[in-house]
Formats: sequence, C-alpha cells, structure tokens
Amino acid sequence: MKKPLYSGKTKSIFEHEPGLYLMEFRNDITAGDGVKHEVMENKGYYSSEISAKLFEVLNASGVKTHFVKKLGDSRFLVRSLKMCPVEFVCRNIAAGHLVKSYYMFKDGQKLDRPILQMFLKDDERHDPLINESTVLSAGLLKKERIKEMEDMTLKVNDVLKKVFDNAGITLVDFKLEFGFDENGAVRVGDEISPDSMRLWDKKTSKILDKDVFRKDLGDVMSVYEEVAKRIGAV
Repeated sequence: MKKPLYSGKTKSIFEHEPGLYLMEFRNDITAGDGVKHEVMENKGYYSSEISAKLFEVLNASGVKTHFVKKLGDSRFLVRSLKMCPVEFVCRNIAAGHLVKSYYMFKDGQKLDRPILQMFLKDDERHDPLINESTVLSAGLLKKERIKEMEDMTLKVNDVLKKVFDNAGITLVDFKLEFGFDENGAVRVGDEISPDSMRLWDKKTSKILDKDVFRKDLGDVMSVYEEVAKRIGAV
C-alpha cells in the first residue's frame, strides 16, 4: 500500500492518477475534535457505503460532487479538489450547537425554514462559527461563492430529505465541505455519512448517527448498519 498523501481522523487520501485520488475510510470513529477516539470493526465500510450511495443520488440530481465511483469495500475514487476552509451546516430541526448557543430554540423543535451556518475549519479552535462579513474580510471566499455554496447546500438538503423520508428517517442537520475542481467549479467534497449529520427515526426519534457514540448511548455500529440498510446502501 502506498503511503497516504493525507491522513485525517477517519479517512486517508492516496494518489491514483492525475486529477483523481483514492479515498479510504478507516475504522476510526472520533468525537470532540478527536479527543474521544475508538477503532470499530466495519466503521469504514458502513461510512463509505452510505457516503457513496448519497453521493450517487446527488450526482444523479445534478449536484456536483467529487465522487466518481466505488473501488471496493471502504474506498472510492474522487476528483482532486482545492478544499474550501469554511464548512456549511444546514439545520432542519433544532439540536446540538444551535440549542446550546441560542435560548430561542428547544431540542427537537422543527424549524420554519432551514438554518444555514458557516464554520471555520480549525480543530484547535473547535471549528468556530463564522459570519459572511468575516469570511469576506479574511479573503476566505468571495460573496458570489458563498451564495453558490449556500444554494448548493439547500439543494442537497432537498435531495437528502427525500432519501431519508423514504427510509422513515428525519434529516435533522448535516455538514458539507466544498472544494474547487480543476476548472474552478464548486463541488461537494469529503463525506456524507452519520459522522457528519444527525438522523432520527421518524416514529420513535431513535438517534441514528454519531451522537450514539458521542453521548455513549449504545452500539453505534448497529445504528450505522441500520441506516445503510434502510437507504439501500448495502
């Protein structure tokens, strides 16, 4: 196996051919910016299968992503992207950071419209919330690029809500990372899995995402397996 070009908390990136990389999902699961960390059998498999399924749906819906194709268990081929230093979060139900930060929202409250937020990708500072004027002043993105990414995030929300609705799952919130391809086009990158979203069962409100690990609520791998099966990823 070649030495990876980059190894993050849960994934590794390898050279494949010009303009393309191999993304490998490892069995690591983390929380609290990596403070809590375990290695769990099949974690990489289920995260990669769920991500691949959702990327395939997004590609078919006209949303540009870095996903090209699966390359076996826990790996897929992706386009090379210059990653954006800002990540976007879309919230349909009040939970997590939103409830902790603002007294106006109660946990589980359905929002009248999706709330979009930007966070600076910076583990040392715990990915702080950042507003548009700060992004513009720092030269991180141009105004038209922010608007483009916001529009893409809302489109992704519409597409994914249908996928999960059909599986009897509520899409509470999710995080997206964006990058620029060789032509300067914006594409959704990284992954889309229970690592980067909150999912609740529509009937029981059972948690079906990484919060099970984050909050020590039980067997997180059985939850990932359940999500994968319910959306037809495995």
